[in-house]
Order: sequence, then structure tokens, then C-alpha cells
Amino acid sequence: MLSGNHGRLGFILFAATAFAQSAPPTAPAAIQGTVLDPSGKPISGAVAVLTPAAGTSGYRTESSAAGEFSLQIPAGPYLLELSAPGFRPAHELVSLNAGAAVNLRFTLDLAGVNTALTVAEPTEYGVQTIQSATRTPTPLRDVPQAITVVTHEQVRDQLMMSIGDVVRYVPGITSHQGENNRDQLVIRGNSTSADFFVNGIRDDVQYYRDLYNLERVDALKGPNALVFGRGGGGGVVNRVTKEAGFGRFGEIQLQGGSYGNKRAMADWNQDFGQRIAARLNGMYENSGSFRDYANLERFAVNPTASLRATENTRIVLSYEHLWDGRKADRGVPSYQGLPVTVPIGTFYGNPSDSSVHARVNLGTVLLEHQRARWSIRNRTQIAAYDRGYRNYVPGAVNPAATAVLLSAYDNAIGRVNFFNQSDLSRTAFTGGVRHTILGGAELGRQSTDNFRNTGYFNNSATSISLPYDQTVTSIPTTFRQSATD
Repeated sequence: MLSGNHGRLGFILFAATAFAQSAPPTAPAAIQGTVLDPSGKPISGAVAVLTPAAGTSGYRTESSAAGEFSLQIPAGPYLLELSAPGFRPAHELVSLNAGAAVNLRFTLDLAGVNTALTVAEPTEYGVQTIQSATRTPTPLRDVPQAITVVTHEQVRDQLMMSIGDVVRYVPGITSHQGENNRDQLVIRGNSTSADFFVNGIRDDVQYYRDLYNLERVDALKGPNALVFGRGGGGGVVNRVTKEAGFGRFGEIQLQGGSYGNKRAMADWNQDFGQRIAARLNGMYENSGSFRDYANLERFAVNPTASLRATENTRIVLSYEHLWDGRKADRGVPSYQGLPVTVPIGTFYGNPSDSSVHARVNLGTVLLEHQRARWSIRNRTQIAAYDRGYRNYVPGAVNPAATAVLLSAYDNAIGRVNFFNQSDLSRTAFTGGVRHTILGGAELGRQSTDNFRNTGYFNNSATSISLPYDQTVTSIPTTFRQSATD
């Protein structure tokens, strides 16, 4: 006699037990079975286990290639368990009479498929804590501001070469043309060429910044005047530079590309005992362009040193020198709302008299001291900038599209920045609540000389008309101040 089936497990009784009444009470019982899948095909290697209701050791067998199994066991009630790889296990209560023989057929359901997929960004791109936004180390999740961090590893892996490359991956910030002679961004609709900082200190002269010595770039969106001073209406971009650490490592990167691009970078770090470490970052680049006559040459060097004055006092010294020289190229004019239909490399103006240069020298001293729950940080930076450019600007195209108006001007700036920032912070607890209390001050002085001249062609006219298809000129040009300079 068999109990009712459960779920989709089914069985069919084939053999009658008419002779059971004449069998001896002690005669064993026989059970045979066939195990099938939902399509009716036999399951080979299915495991059948019959466990007596009394809980003693059970009996085990496996199905053959035809899906059949058989056992001779003592009479009594049993729990029949059937299992096979890829199928759901099944259970059935079976009562076997002495001397009886039963033949059963079972259908096993297919097992469900469970797939777990974990997606995680590479750990080297993740930054958990920064201090650019609050002047104290704060988890990013606790800063009430939209912040995007681009790490050195991401810059390297995606071969970023400029601030313009970096902000392609920063929502809310786009790169502006900047007259092809400086970094310029539009941050949440606010155009700026001055909201650039390095290690939290203003770096506001117009030039092309390099990424060779950066640990990361922090893009802070939204007003930041409380922390960063004037400007910062749409946000700021803060570069965090590499510092000397206590370890020994080094790397050299070589790059080559189309239009004669050549670039080399080096990063070397060395410690000298337990108290002094030094690091040197350097870069050189020389490249042409898809634009006629356009080219650039730049190099930079940035040595740093870290000193452990005491167990709780750290001093970091840094100096950076950057030179950037390139051809000033204002692109092509527009005609009826579209770029003029000339070859993509067409240059307008006098290529032998068009240039951009930037010479930057940054010196920094950082002092940090920790005493119990008090932390003191003082950073002093002196920066000297010498930057200038001379360019020829293609203007309006005449209605017949046969001539282009050309003008010229140059601009030079010399600036010396002095900034000193001091921060004093303390941690405190109220019950289970942790507080960070911060007070700080910045002293700054900027001395600037700026000079602009207008170009006079043949020492007389401030603009000339060039033939539409003859855009390069060598007309003598004198640069002097006009009434509006």
C-alpha cells in the first residue's frame, strides 16, 4: 500500500500483491522503480534512499542507464528520497508488506537556476574620504555636495592628458575652447578659467595644466565661496598632487602617437630611513597636430620631500616647474551658421608670429601636527607665473564667401601669488555622536601685471581681408596699444 503523492512526484503501481496473504510474515519486500525527467526520458545515476520510519540506517541504490533501480528490504514503512544532479529532490512515504513486490515510476522536476551577479567598480578608482570640500578628512557619503573624484589610476588607464580629458567623465562640467590657449570650463552653466586650485590653494592664471604629478582631481560642484573664497559660483576643480611616501618604487611611461606625438613621464620615490623620503615626478612632451603649423612642446619637474620631525609632526616640501609652449591657433571662422568649408587643417594668420607660452613655478611648505584630539595644518604656497600669447583671429566671412577678415592681438601676464592657510580642528563626542570642530584662516596676496596690445598690419590697419582660399599671411604686423587696450 502506498500513500498519496506530493507536488509533481507521481507514481504508478504495476504489480498486485494477491499472494501477500500466503507469504511468511518474515519474508522481505521488494521495491522496483523507474526515474524519469519531465520529458519522459530516464535519469541515470539518480540516488534512491529508503529510510525506515524507526530512524535506523537506510538503504541506498542508484538508477541504471534505463533509469531503473530495485531493492529487497525488510517490510515496513519507509521514507523514500530521490535525488539527481540538476533536478529537484523528491520525498515519498512508502509502506511495504512482507513478501510483497511493488513497481513504481517517478518524475523529477528540473531544478531552478539561481544566478548571482556582483558588479563593482575597480577598487583603485574608488576614493572613500577626501578633505577638499570640508578641510577635514570626511567620507564622501557625508559631504552634502555633488563631488566627482578622478584618480591617478583612471587617468592612466584612460590615457587622459589634460583637464579637458578629465571633465569628459565629470557630469555637470564641460570643457570650453578657451581660445585654444588655456583651460576653461563650464561648471553648471558658469564659464570660468579661474576656479582652479592645487591642494586647496588658488591656481587662477590661464594656462594648460598637466596631469603628470597628480594623485587625483576633485571636481566640486555648486557654490564653494565659504571654503575657497571668491569665485566658485558653479564649482571648483582641485588638483591633489603626489607626495613623497615611505617606500621605494618607480615607473617610466613612454607614449607615441600620430602627428609626431612623443611623451615621457617618470615617477620615482625613495625613503632614507624612517624620517625622510623623497619623490620626483617629471614629464616631457613634443607633438604636432592635425591642424597645419600647430605644435606644442612642454616639460615639467616636481620634486617633493617628506620629513617626520616627530612622531606627531610631518613636514612636506614641494616645488614644481612647468614650461608649456605651443602654436596659437584660433581655428576656422563660421559662414551662415556653420564652419567654413575648407580643409580641416586650414590655418588662418601668420604661423611664424603666433605663439603661446606659460612658465609656472610653485613652491609649497606643508606642516601638520597632531596632539591628542587636536590637529593643526598650515600650508604656505608661493607661485610665480609668466604667461603670454600672440594670435591672429579669423573673423567675418563676406556674403560671397570669397574673403575672410583677419585681426590680431597679444596679451601678457605676470603674477606672483602668496597664500598661507591655517586650519585648527578638534574631535569631540556627545554621547555616541562624534563631532569635528574646525576653525581656519587664509592670508593671501596677489601681484599682477597685465598688458595687451593690438596688431596693426603694415603699421596702419587693425584688420585685413584675406582671400577665402589663401589664409596664411606674412604681412608685417606691429603690436602696440590702442585706445581700448
